[in-house]
Amino acid sequence: MQRSQAVKLAFSLSMLLLCLLFMADLLTLRGNPANERQAARKVVAESLAIQLSTLVNIADKRALQHAISEFVMRNEDVLAASIARFSGEKLAEYGELDKLTYVKSRSTPTHMIVPILENKAVWGNVRVAFRSVGNLVDDLVYFGFLVTSAFLAFGIFLKRVLLQLDPSRAVPVRVNSAFNLFSEGVVILDSNLLIMLTNQSAARMLDKEPETQLGKRIDDWPWVKDEGWQAPWETAFNTGLGVSEQSLYLQDKGEQRLIVVSCTLIGEEDPTRSGVMVTLNDMSAMQKKNRELSVINYQLKKSKESISEKNRELETLAWRDPLTGLLNRRKFLENFQTLLEEALEHSRPLVCVMLDIDFFKAINDNYGHAAGDEVICAVAAQLSLASRETDIVGRYGGEEFVLVMPDTTIEQGLEISDRLRLSILKLSEDVTVPVPRVAASLGVADVLLEAGHDSTDAMLDRADKALYGAKESGRNRVVAFDPDTLALLAANKAAHEDQQVVVSKGQAESRADQAASEVDEKNSRSTGLFAQAPEDSHSHEAVLSEQADAVKAFVSKHNEVVERLKSHDLLTQLPLRQLFMHAVENELLRADRLSRTVGIVSIEIKELSRLQSSLGHQEVEIMIKEVIGKIQEELRASDMVTRINEAHSISHLAENEYGILLSDLAESEQALPIVTRIRRLLLAPMVLNGKTIYLGFNIGVALFPECGDTAVDLVEAATRARIEAAKQPEKVSYFFASTDMERQSREYLQLESDLYLAVEEKKLEVYFQPKFDLASRTISSVEALVRWKDETRGFVSPVDFIPIAETNGLIRQIFHQVLEASLQQIVEWDNLKLAKMKVSVNLSASQLRDPELVSHVLTALDNVGLAPERLEIELTETSIIQSPQRARIALGQLHDAGVTISMDDFGTGYTSIGLLAELPLDSVKIDRSFIVAMQTSERSRAIVESVINMAHTLRLLVVAEGVETNEQLTTLDALGCNEIQGYLISRPLPGLEITELLRRETLRRARSRAA
Repeated sequence: MQRSQAVKLAFSLSMLLLCLLFMADLLTLRGNPANERQAARKVVAESLAIQLSTLVNIADKRALQHAISEFVMRNEDVLAASIARFSGEKLAEYGELDKLTYVKSRSTPTHMIVPILENKAVWGNVRVAFRSVGNLVDDLVYFGFLVTSAFLAFGIFLKRVLLQLDPSRAVPVRVNSAFNLFSEGVVILDSNLLIMLTNQSAARMLDKEPETQLGKRIDDWPWVKDEGWQAPWETAFNTGLGVSEQSLYLQDKGEQRLIVVSCTLIGEEDPTRSGVMVTLNDMSAMQKKNRELSVINYQLKKSKESISEKNRELETLAWRDPLTGLLNRRKFLENFQTLLEEALEHSRPLVCVMLDIDFFKAINDNYGHAAGDEVICAVAAQLSLASRETDIVGRYGGEEFVLVMPDTTIEQGLEISDRLRLSILKLSEDVTVPVPRVAASLGVADVLLEAGHDSTDAMLDRADKALYGAKESGRNRVVAFDPDTLALLAANKAAHEDQQVVVSKGQAESRADQAASEVDEKNSRSTGLFAQAPEDSHSHEAVLSEQADAVKAFVSKHNEVVERLKSHDLLTQLPLRQLFMHAVENELLRADRLSRTVGIVSIEIKELSRLQSSLGHQEVEIMIKEVIGKIQEELRASDMVTRINEAHSISHLAENEYGILLSDLAESEQALPIVTRIRRLLLAPMVLNGKTIYLGFNIGVALFPECGDTAVDLVEAATRARIEAAKQPEKVSYFFASTDMERQSREYLQLESDLYLAVEEKKLEVYFQPKFDLASRTISSVEALVRWKDETRGFVSPVDFIPIAETNGLIRQIFHQVLEASLQQIVEWDNLKLAKMKVSVNLSASQLRDPELVSHVLTALDNVGLAPERLEIELTETSIIQSPQRARIALGQLHDAGVTISMDDFGTGYTSIGLLAELPLDSVKIDRSFIVAMQTSERSRAIVESVINMAHTLRLLVVAEGVETNEQLTTLDALGCNEIQGYLISRPLPGLEITELLRRETLRRARSRAA
């Protein structure tokens, strides 16, 4: 390697020497050889002319000829010579006479003419022809000798010099071998960022030998450079700060290889001999394997989802009635047999209820089969709502349904059946039911525990007979199976009908008599009133007017009460279904116009009938009021819940169904925090008369436009989702009608649960990102950033878990943990005698409402013995705008105590100049979006410049975040920015790594001061 390099350098230097010689000749720096030779020849010719003129004077022609011939023969440079008179007479000549014929009247380097004077008059001349002045061969020999000599001399010299300067010679052979054993590529750069040493792993990335890269620039490697590409080794050299694990891509045969690069400054003690050590870790193979595993995992996941979906479809087809979604007859009988066997084995009560829709044929004949199907679905929904998790409901055929309730006595079964009958009657009030009246007859039968044996067929037969008795006795009834009662009902059917006619006629006559008596009474009262009235007609009219006004007021108030009873629940005073549906329609119109999302939340209390049986109706009513009150209070804090009227955000949709309308959602995911808040609220136990009760709830959620675009569609989708939620084992279960949202909600709920655990077990970590002072070129402070590394997910982005923490209240605990860990880290740095650091901790908008915020911050500082000036509180511009008064008070107290205050993400909100001047701020941070756009947009650059100037006018420090390139650093420095923060300086680092970085920074400062 040294030999080839020496040859190349020697050849280059020889060519350079040759060029210099040519240049010197061109500039006549070493004289003009041609002129010098011409002058010498002129002297020779003049000397000859003097000699010949003497011989001419003595008239000795022989001597004259001899002199010329001797002159030519003795001078190899002379070709010919002659002497002639002015008239042209040749006196003597010798040599190659033809050369003399070209002699002109003036001398040239090859031809000399010397005049001979006599009495100051020219009488003749001497002519001499010389050989050519320049000889190409001679010149080539001359320069060839010089170049060859220089090449040999330079080659020998450089070979010895390079042998001494070879970096590999400075490293022992064993160390050099170990250096090449590193799996990572290692490159050492000098102060000019040229490669002075590299190992085989690094050179192998280029399919080159290590020696071929010496003296080259690592920037010239085939890196994939985007618009904002920044060489990390250049950043490390310029700032003196290390760069860790930066991902770059190297182009290799049409493919891009992922190279993880780390850089550190070396030789800091001598700036003239400093350089950068670069480590290169080729992650291409691992990236390829990860990509393949991801594809396989994705395919497996999709296959699993597809199989699960197919299984659900098959289950639905095999077990479910396609119209109602209830169990079909086969699956129902199978489950019924299981419940019956368990009841007989453990001697537990079991009730079977058979339901038939009254006059269903008339509904089909008068309103069509489509309306009949709607009625069947509505009744099926009521059956599902009335059933418990342990109950089974099936469609037995046509308009017949069967409900089996384990652990239920015949008396409880009758009560539940009657409530079910009444709820079906109320379906006529539902605008979604297309018929004016729906009724049902129900037959109830219980298991024969005393006999010790029973069968599903026998129970169904008894329930069917009871149902027949209900129909025969007038329909819209609930009848329990009893042979004597059924026989009596059948025997008295005709008599009962006749009695109904007589009673009806008697009631009509009685009501007519009563109305007549009331009229007579009113007339008599009127007569009495006029009899007692004053004779003055004006007074009489005034009294009548007052009485009329009072009657009108009473009637108006009465009408208001009646109208309210029609639209509001008597028990809870909640708006009923009609008002709710109207509000949903309005919000849908608004959402469609503004491209927003609307959501319906349907809630029911689990096992309400059992609660009523065990606690009593009065206690359950109190409990329902408390539950509604808790939900109502929780929803007041949300801007995304629509108020149905001035006092309520929740509506009573059915006997055991409550609805909440979510509106103004920018995206469907925004419904997740609200649903989880409601779920978390309902999970809390209730205390009723000193008893702790854990209630269960089913929650169904439907979103526009995924689940429908009308109020009816959304409410029905939410109801179906609630029914699906009832099938889940959780105490408070929920289900989204949208498959994607259901999946996201499960992920959200799991993430929230894991976050609770992480906060409780203090698994959140605090990372620190340095801020770089542009004036002193040193790290001036750090910002504390919370990080969460989950065991299964890896690092969870703060963008994902911070909003959850703000929603569920965990943000307060997280802030306290981050604050305490940050202050403790500052104390540790002080103990290590590192540079005095200030730490910035982020505060959310919700924490401004915490009355103990100021006291807790100051107490935390006092506990570790740090001055308040060592802490900085950062708030986003948006959070300050949301609560400007609270921000002014809380931040003012902290600022007065010595804590510095910074406004983060400045420029993204709408802070007024007046508010900016009033707030107790010490610094502002320019949002990263402006820094990125600054390089390509003059307007953004002007905005940044104006923000810096305005902040300095208000005596505020300016910090630019998101700085990633040296160009951004240079621009911000020129604009007067005080500090920068971003990946150009360092990514956020854990405690140990940031401590090492600060240690190196402290040593660098010490060396700089010593120098």
